[in-house]
Amino acid sequence: MRFDFPSPSHVPQLRALWRQAFGDGEDFLDAFFSLCFSPHRCRCAFREGEILSVLYWFLFTCRGQKMAYLYAVATREDCRHQGICRALMADTRAVLEAQGYCAALLCPENEGLARMYAGFGYQPVCKIAERKVTSAACPVCLRRVTPEEYRVLRGKLLPPGSAQPEDSFFRLLAHDAELFAGEDFLLAARKSGQALFVPELLGNAGAAPGILTALHCRDGTFRMPGNEKDFAMFLPLIPDTRPPVYFGLALD
Repeated sequence: MRFDFPSPSHVPQLRALWRQAFGDGEDFLDAFFSLCFSPHRCRCAFREGEILSVLYWFLFTCRGQKMAYLYAVATREDCRHQGICRALMADTRAVLEAQGYCAALLCPENEGLARMYAGFGYQPVCKIAERKVTSAACPVCLRRVTPEEYRVLRGKLLPPGSAQPEDSFFRLLAHDAELFAGEDFLLAARKSGQALFVPELLGNAGAAPGILTALHCRDGTFRMPGNEKDFAMFLPLIPDTRPPVYFGLALD
């Protein structure tokens, strides 16, 4: 088994493993591999030319330092429980350290994965609030924004010491969610019937009921900065590196 970056010729294998692990459709995979995939931010475990395990990362910045957001960590079904993912994570840690990253972050999907990553040295960080909200009588004023506008406005509304992703992250976010701004708030939103899921609301949290009304939804779930539940896990790669105050966006 060897560890290496993939080449463009490996994309069909990467897509097949992503489908097997996460069940996303071709539309999302087309968007991911065209908008933000970089072979230099992907690490694979190979055996005889076949990909057994893979992970990807985005560049985030926090307090002027580089942090890696690891995501879509996956191992082929017939290769699980053999220590391959653990070895790939250790290899990736060495690569990130060599490239000058000060820390790695990830968002485990469930408690079992959180326990696994804790065994790799990751610790829970970056608490958020997650609120169930019902619509109000009066809508707020909303306007759609581009991924570029969202990034700029987000930088103005983030709590000090927060993590901000690279541009390609926002392009993928815009494929998966609608981006809106109001007078004193910013949000990404996914609508399903009359229900709304907001993976991020920054600024005026009190606008949430009016947002639902403006988007013709009865109820919704809003994530925002807060102190209620752990959102991410953190591994410092340089001693004394502090975790972000807020890391509220993930691919979920």
